[in-house]
Amino acid sequence: MKKWCSFFVLFVLIMVTCFVGYIYLQRAQFVSNALTKALDTPASIQAIDCTSDGLTIHGIVIQNPPGCDAKNALSIQSIEMKMSWSGIIKAALGIGSQKLMVDELRIVQPNMSIELFSIAGQDTNWSRILSKLPKGKPDQSKK
Repeated sequence: MKKWCSFFVLFVLIMVTCFVGYIYLQRAQFVSNALTKALDTPASIQAIDCTSDGLTIHGIVIQNPPGCDAKNALSIQSIEMKMSWSGIIKAALGIGSQKLMVDELRIVQPNMSIELFSIAGQDTNWSRILSKLPKGKPDQSKK
């Protein structure tokens, strides 16, 4: 019986390790899919590199919605973020402050297009993209 329990625990650990490894290897694709779904317009990320002092996101592209002249609304070669992973883990686990602190942010070669569909600027490519995002609740802590 002990032998079967050991094999079962080992099997579960191997499966969890494989699952986490797969998520880690496919992280850019997962983020691209989540961004595409949230904005309801095609978005892609080429790679996400995690280091001990932060992370770098490479090749960010958000395409314009249909009816726009420019192909992309936003393209960025890379975004480099320096931050404390321990602070992020503590915030995710609910230990201490819920604020995430980014120590340094570097955006390399940003290119953003803005298309106006009305003279007053009420209707733009970005208003159409951002209208798909869920409305957040007002911050009650500022009262």
